[in-house]
Amino acid sequence: MSCPVCTSNEIIQLLDVGALPVLCNQLCATEQAAREVPLGRIQIAFCRGCGHVFNPAFDASKLQYSPEYENSLHCSGMFQRYADDLVQQLVKRYDLRQKSVMEVGCGQGDFLRSLCAAGDNRGFGFDPSYAGGNEDPRVTIRAASFADIEGSHRADFVCCRHVLEHIDQPREFLKALVAKLEPGTAVVFEVPNVLFTIRDGGIWDIIYEHCGYFSPSSLRRVFQLAGLRVHEVEESFNGQFLVVHAEVSDTPSVVDSVDPSLEGLAEGFAQTYRQKIDEWHAVLRQAHLGGERVVAWGAGSKGNTFLNLVGQDVAAIVDINPKKRGKFVAGTGQPILAPEQLAENPPLTVVIMNPVYRAEIATTLDALGIEPRLLVA
Repeated sequence: MSCPVCTSNEIIQLLDVGALPVLCNQLCATEQAAREVPLGRIQIAFCRGCGHVFNPAFDASKLQYSPEYENSLHCSGMFQRYADDLVQQLVKRYDLRQKSVMEVGCGQGDFLRSLCAAGDNRGFGFDPSYAGGNEDPRVTIRAASFADIEGSHRADFVCCRHVLEHIDQPREFLKALVAKLEPGTAVVFEVPNVLFTIRDGGIWDIIYEHCGYFSPSSLRRVFQLAGLRVHEVEESFNGQFLVVHAEVSDTPSVVDSVDPSLEGLAEGFAQTYRQKIDEWHAVLRQAHLGGERVVAWGAGSKGNTFLNLVGQDVAAIVDINPKKRGKFVAGTGQPILAPEQLAENPPLTVVIMNPVYRAEIATTLDALGIEPRLLVA
């Protein structure tokens, strides 16, 4: 076993999670279809050489993204404000005005269109899950993987958000990207922050699609090894994300050493994981035995992992994304409800999957006249 970032063989096995849905954001039309989705084994390993966390049991051939995959978070006002603030920061920092911008893994193009609107830029996006429907003449999106696009691409700015953690060979992916870009091109990536998982107990972020979990050390390292000059790695979204600022350069930055605190955090993670699983089994079982109707809120990756690991006593899950309403949770089959549907059979307990949305969820429930007990997973 070797690290996909630095190829080190100094690997520590931390945890075997078992089998979870291969695609946690797959839209399932029926409960039966949801219960029959393919599963993939998840192991958690830590690289002492660079501080990277990864799944050595990952099989990339299992992932087949299509327009039936839906993971947009832009329906949330809170997340949209975060994305809008990020757009303004990038436009200011990189002077993105009437420039050529490219997004690799652009989804349905929400963020790319915002970048183009904010600075009157021209946008080019690539994503195999793109379903069409773009009406912005400044933006061109292809329903394809960037790796399948031949030739070089000129862009003043390249961004890639929440894609690199899905790539089993991230260094080779970045090298291929660099080979198609000109020196001086600004490159910004955003990924989940593994410190939120192993330091802050965010265990519901573990999904099969995330074959790599980047620390600040391993994110910086993979960019350096791919030939990029790294300017900054910063935490964002209340510490849940990492953003790396870099550029294509003929003189890439020197490889940094690993953060020495990471190994201790990683080694304590298995115990944290098991304790949290046991605690939630107990909480939900007690609620069930007491006759409480429990629903979760947030049918994204966190919600999927939560329900598949501990949620057999959860009746349903709520999501504000209209594309998910009327669908069923991959792996477990619980229905996905719109918030207003809760009024038909009000729950006594709502489990919030992401703490950053607590205020937004509480406001929605208050507007519906529902006052359940709120728990944060």
